[in-house]
Amino acid sequence: MKRLTILILFTVLSLGVHAQFWITGVTFNPTTPSTCDNVTATVSGGKVCGNSVITHDSTSFNGGIPTIHVNDQLGPICLPVIATFTLPVTIGNLSAGYDTVTVKYYQNGLLTETHDFTILVS
Repeated sequence: MKRLTILILFTVLSLGVHAQFWITGVTFNPTTPSTCDNVTATVSGGKVCGNSVITHDSTSFNGGIPTIHVNDQLGPICLPVIATFTLPVTIGNLSAGYDTVTVKYYQNGLLTETHDFTILVS
């Protein structure tokens, strides 16, 4: 029984460590694009597990709003080192005006964070 309690406690605490990921921002290139420019978004963030792998799974468009899907693939053992990442993603052309770019962050395929960023397109 004591082993089971320790195992459950360890599992719950491990999930708490994994939940500390955060997306810190998105920068756009060019910074003030026109409708003719091919826009690249660079997603920046931190991760608690230094050995996890950050990937760009896809970019989808819903009603003209680009959504960047970022996956943090965690290994079976988390190396508790605070690490940062940058992930460049090509979005393409955006419509004129204020556009919203949504970044969805997944851990091992499970959605854990959603952030919206605004860019002015001339």
